[in-house]
Amino acid sequence: MNTLLLSKYILILATLISLGPASYGNTPQESFIEFGQYLRRYLYYIPQDLPNKKRPLVFVLHEEGKDAEYMMTQTTKNRWNQLADQEKFIVIYPQGIHQSWNLDAADSHQLSHADDVGFIDAILDLALEELAVDPQRIYVSGHSYGGMMSFHLALERSDRFAAVSSFAGALPIDSILKLPEFPISILYMAATSDASTPFHGGKFGGNRAAIAKPVLSAHDTIAYWVDHLETTVVPKVEHLPVHLNDDHGTVTKYVYSNGFDLSQVAYYQIEGHGRPSSNQFSPTGQSVLGKKNQEILVCDEIWAFFKEQKLAHNTLAPKPPKNLSYEETATLISLSWSPNTEEDFKAYRIFKAVNDGEFMCVVRHFNHTELIDDLIESGNTYSYYLRAMDEAGNQSGPSQTITIEIAE
Repeated sequence: MNTLLLSKYILILATLISLGPASYGNTPQESFIEFGQYLRRYLYYIPQDLPNKKRPLVFVLHEEGKDAEYMMTQTTKNRWNQLADQEKFIVIYPQGIHQSWNLDAADSHQLSHADDVGFIDAILDLALEELAVDPQRIYVSGHSYGGMMSFHLALERSDRFAAVSSFAGALPIDSILKLPEFPISILYMAATSDASTPFHGGKFGGNRAAIAKPVLSAHDTIAYWVDHLETTVVPKVEHLPVHLNDDHGTVTKYVYSNGFDLSQVAYYQIEGHGRPSSNQFSPTGQSVLGKKNQEILVCDEIWAFFKEQKLAHNTLAPKPPKNLSYEETATLISLSWSPNTEEDFKAYRIFKAVNDGEFMCVVRHFNHTELIDDLIESGNTYSYYLRAMDEAGNQSGPSQTITIEIAE
């Protein structure tokens, strides 16, 4: 039986910074998590009056050279928060290191080499634990380079996300040899006149060497997902209505259905303009990325797609750990329990309370069945319970709770 000292475990309580007390209302909150060699930052928004049930979660990823606030207040004009109020879901805005994302650890030209997949995993673990998130309804939406990161997460974490979207961020060419492990629904928006994301393929970011990453064309990006998800080859085509007669732009929507586990691919092709608008129908001027199209509201279209998608694979939680027991000395408490036998079992989470304090998760990913807690003091009372977690992120109910009093 493998044992480990709690004081030596890499994820002891002292290294963790949680979401903190959930703040509900109309004000976004800032939080941090220590991950890898960085103290990582993110914003989150929780509407008031959430129903007493599991709720969806949307991660929103910023573009290159911007941050979480800019994504929330400028790129999307707070529209995700407004939709969260209306539809009762939670929004999290992670922030990349150097205002960028790591799409490929082997690419030495990237601005960031942080483990961004692991960073978002860590935030998601906290949200599942603390915010009553529905594990079947977790989504990622990204803009530009953040959209490319959304595709990266679709390839790396199809076990956790029901759907991802990218607007103005194509699939990098070096992604085509990868395959998602599970079916995942995809939404992609591409503009024929986008000056940064080449519609016909080429280098994303133009001549900006730091982010000049080769990407597929819009059509090849869609063909990749249609092929690997084995959706219908012939899409349902819808020419969306024109809201502004002087806009001189049109939007055509293509939906490829009936993929594995009913996955879908939705593609919006925006003719004659650059990137679409995020908030309201109103004329906009020319920008360096091309005149904005005003015929669709990006966030609204994405949420309408997301809310119809659920994680199709296993959502059955493991059984609670059994036979939790202990042995004590004046300086140590040794915990042990019976191993879970589920084929998709991943790890245990260990919770601890001191005296009359609240239970805190002191170990988040533990693969053994014995732990020695050497972080104890005489005269205190310690309580413990465990939860089991599977590969899909499903978490069991709590084990029995044990309480130990350490004599003076």
